[in-house]
Amino acid sequence: MKSRISEFFRRREQGQSLVEMSLVLPILVTLAIGVIEVSNILITKNRIDTAARAATRFAAQGGEKDDQVALNSVTQTLTVTDDRWDIWVVKGATNDTGDGFRIGDEGFEVQKLYGIENTTIYTDVAASLASNCTSDCLKDKILDDLILIDNNGNRNLNASANLEFASVIIVHDIDSILGLDVLPQFAGITSVTAYSVLRTAQNLEADSTASCAAFPIGSNSGMRSLTDPTEGNPFPAAGDFQYPNSPPPTYNQFFNNRPQEPLNLATEGNVYKADVKWLLWNTGQPPSPQTLATSLEWPGNSTNYADNGDATLTQATPNYPHIVRGYVHPLNALDTSLNKGDFVANNNVSGTASEVADALNQHIDREGRTLRLVVYDQVDGAGATERYRVSGFIVAKIRGYNLAQGWILIEFVRADNSCGQ
Repeated sequence: MKSRISEFFRRREQGQSLVEMSLVLPILVTLAIGVIEVSNILITKNRIDTAARAATRFAAQGGEKDDQVALNSVTQTLTVTDDRWDIWVVKGATNDTGDGFRIGDEGFEVQKLYGIENTTIYTDVAASLASNCTSDCLKDKILDDLILIDNNGNRNLNASANLEFASVIIVHDIDSILGLDVLPQFAGITSVTAYSVLRTAQNLEADSTASCAAFPIGSNSGMRSLTDPTEGNPFPAAGDFQYPNSPPPTYNQFFNNRPQEPLNLATEGNVYKADVKWLLWNTGQPPSPQTLATSLEWPGNSTNYADNGDATLTQATPNYPHIVRGYVHPLNALDTSLNKGDFVANNNVSGTASEVADALNQHIDREGRTLRLVVYDQVDGAGATERYRVSGFIVAKIRGYNLAQGWILIEFVRADNSCGQ
């Protein structure tokens, strides 16, 4: 009798377990698939964000095939049929006060690049780009992202005026694992949007930093970026600037500056007060203000090995049958390539001459101009025989100077490893 009762309850428990499993299993399976679904959406979103940034960077540099750049970024893992994508590019410029866009097409020009207006949220995105948009407008987001923020966290409208920009917007419908896209209430979940905006590169002139040309300004590798005028390693006072002085630059205008940043960790926008060393590209040139001023002229002459008819100079290297202006190693006349680890001679002048100042003023007045400068980490010799060992190169903008005090204010753009490393 007892065995029959035990068997009855054992079978009852087994039946209960089956019922519980039948109730729980679909939930567990749904949760598992849901995790996979969400992971798929997040991974795809990351890929599309990367594609938008790549396309925006290309557009900001003047490219006109932005959709191809975006699509090429994702073709390895995503389908690129035009019914699953919509891609726009927006190009324009902020107005004179930095709080809006210029009037007319040149201020905010929207161009559809790819897609057949078939994505789930196409209508919403297109409306946010329309000129008559009144709420949730992409214009507002782009403007907010373009307005520069100073060191105090305030909106710097003056520095945000007349900024040209490019923006890319991508919409992509993802393949749904659970089939959520067939349900109206879940249709937007598997349609993702990516957006990116960048200020447009100002191609004012041919970029000498794209070559291996350098300018005869040596900066010590151990210097650190400047701090607030009230702190240690302070930004120069207004009266310290020999040029520009009407008005001189101020600390707050360098909104990307990170104080006390070593040069080897510098990021774009850091500002340094360089105790400048003037360089002499070869010892066949006389160390003089005129030689220095000539080497400071755009686009630089460190790689100039042409015959310029310089009768007053002496033969610098047996590699050429004529006198040269370009770099020649001070200890090896056969070495005419300026590389990391090489030495550069000292010009041995104060640099206060008017022709030197005139050359520097031209660089400062062209605010978008970048120069390739030498960074040194070791000084050998003294006086007329002093020379500097190259530890690398940086691309920077000259923002001011005081030649009598021997310093130049430079704004870091990037380290340059393109040649001579």
